[in-house]
Amino acid sequence: QSNNKILNLYGELVFENHPENSILFSGADNFYIFWYLQRVEGARPDIKVINFSMMQLPWYVKQLRERHPNLFVNFEKIAVGQKLDDFYFGNAKNFPIFFAPLDDQAILSVSEAFNFLPRGLAIELVPRFQQIQINKYASEQESSWSDLVSHKEIFENYRDYPSREAKMVYSLALTNIGAFYEEHRFFQQAKGSYNRALQLSSENFIAEERLQKIKD
Repeated sequence: QSNNKILNLYGELVFENHPENSILFSGADNFYIFWYLQRVEGARPDIKVINFSMMQLPWYVKQLRERHPNLFVNFEKIAVGQKLDDFYFGNAKNFPIFFAPLDDQAILSVSEAFNFLPRGLAIELVPRFQQIQINKYASEQESSWSDLVSHKEIFENYRDYPSREAKMVYSLALTNIGAFYEEHRFFQQAKGSYNRALQLSSENFIAEERLQKIKD
């Protein structure tokens, strides 16, 4: 397993596709690859990597204030399901905000004032009034896919359970992009994203069901 770079690649590609001075919310196991890349390899120190779940802990929120003094933090801790509009708006004017991955707890924290926009392996939080240029968006996603294809051998060499779980993270990211296309009635692009998701993980039943729905 010493050459298994599936998860390392995930963190590197997420970082590569983030604009400068972004906020990146993560959680669960995904958080640790970003933490490792920053603390050990010195990658992207400009990105504020925040463990979303740990914001329920007062000591962690205190640590955020100390580590990122220019971050707007208007609470001592958060509760599950708490809406964080003031927090998001207060920071979105200065920093692009992303989630990798977007879990249920993070979804509950966002009101209808925002939209989720899948971008590569992450999801950006954007104000609802922000207009999306679909052609530019599609070009960006093609570039992200090319980055994955260039590392195709990594996905073919490892078939153990942890590697399959990691591949699913990539596959679900492409599924989110497909769902965005489908929502905006760009069905050919949606099909392409779902097919690519299944190329990475044949176990992605969400992509399979959505693809079948479009065909029907």
